[in-house]
Amino acid sequence: MSSTDSSSTSAFVSTFIFSGIVGGIFLGLFMYFRPKNTRVYEPRTIADIQTVTEEERLQSAPQGFAWIPYLLYKPHSYVMQHAALDGYFFLRYVGLVASLSVIACFLLFPILLPVNATNGENLKGFELLALSNVTNHNRYFAHVFLSWLLFGLIIYAIYKELYYYVMVRHAVQTSPLYDGLLSSRTVVMTELDSTFSEAGEMERRFPAASKVMFARNHSELQDL
Repeated sequence: MSSTDSSSTSAFVSTFIFSGIVGGIFLGLFMYFRPKNTRVYEPRTIADIQTVTEEERLQSAPQGFAWIPYLLYKPHSYVMQHAALDGYFFLRYVGLVASLSVIACFLLFPILLPVNATNGENLKGFELLALSNVTNHNRYFAHVFLSWLLFGLIIYAIYKELYYYVMVRHAVQTSPLYDGLLSSRTVVMTELDSTFSEAGEMERRFPAASKVMFARNHSELQDL
């Protein structure tokens, strides 16, 4: 095999090895620092954090890779309660992207790779599997139809997730438990102009507010 023929293969192998090394380093650093920095990775498990009540405190996740099945097998209600809606929907977003990627691999590779590799330009290396190896233009229809199918699947998944997001968020925000939380009735405003600190100015601008408080000294909060 000539150097030209093997350029795609060598480039892929080099990129794969380099990315694997970088990914392994970051994974190793995470596995090393996670149990040692619980205030960063598991703040709700620390007993001396006063802003977390006893009801909201969590058990520490298992060490090593055991935290992955530990998290995956937790019910959705548990994640909503302890990670809040933003954290829960972020996890759903990560799961959705991973699921679509796996589905795309099982959908595209078994069909497109043989279509590209057979009866074509007889290129070498990974170029044999590329679109440039196709000589029969009728084979392009496989790429077109599969792209339509995959794009439709992605749009449908996004629609279902948005519908689920709206339904769940509406149900949570109208529930008595959420309505009873102080955070659901509190608005924090930062970087205000000095005119807002004048007596009665906030009440005049926001007549529906029941209580207005100014936090001018944050030293005690920063210590905590």
